[in-house]
Amino acid sequence: MDLSAEKIDNLWILTGLILGVIERVFGGGGISSAIPDLLMGFFLPIVLLGSLYLFRMIGAGDIKLFCCIGVIAGWHACLACILWSFLFGAVISIYILCTCGDLLQRLQFLSTYIQNFILTKKRVPYIRPDRAGRETAYFHFTVPIFMSLMLWAGGIYS
Repeated sequence: MDLSAEKIDNLWILTGLILGVIERVFGGGGISSAIPDLLMGFFLPIVLLGSLYLFRMIGAGDIKLFCCIGVIAGWHACLACILWSFLFGAVISIYILCTCGDLLQRLQFLSTYIQNFILTKKRVPYIRPDRAGRETAYFHFTVPIFMSLMLWAGGIYS
């Protein structure tokens, strides 16, 4: 869905959240043990990734997807999923940068962006459209999220 429509439909996120709550409450140890873990799993991605969203370095759909994973799999698995996703995302990004030949240009853009934020203390979106209106540095982060979920489903981490 993210690759074709460039967004994650909220109905899918809501469905995942509802099914996660139902499974954790009725399939686990009951409400008293499920609620703290549900809340931790839901809010962990918001706390960890919220600042990246404020700088438009990650999309709201990605954070909502991580919240859904936190409710379904628990906060431990969600934290591992976030870490693996960023590792996979880094590998994919480095590959793209090396094959497209603009690695130095992107590193220079990041350096300038950080310097401007330190000097002005103003938050501006990291990704800005070019003259044709296209976002030049867009990356579908749901791909590394999916890859990390496959590790969880395969039992690599829990």
